[in-house]
Amino acid sequence: MVRGLIRTMRPHQWVKNLFVLAPLVFAKELFAWPMMLRSLIGFASFSLLASAVYILNDLMDVEADRNHPVKKSRPIASGVVS
Repeated sequence: MVRGLIRTMRPHQWVKNLFVLAPLVFAKELFAWPMMLRSLIGFASFSLLASAVYILNDLMDVEADRNHPVKKSRPIASGVVS
């Protein structure tokens, strides 16, 4: 169940949120801890918000996903996560 929930959150999509950290690199403030903390909070916020949208989408489209050849294996559509 936990593995299914994590798959539903799609952490492989979080990579694009690393762009939130780019200003630290370009401003040469990579090791300024207050700025790093803010950036990490931003990364976590974007990632969790994106996951919430993916879960909401999967819940709203569960019936259509069950009939789709690829999407039927997603955890909510397949019934792994209720």
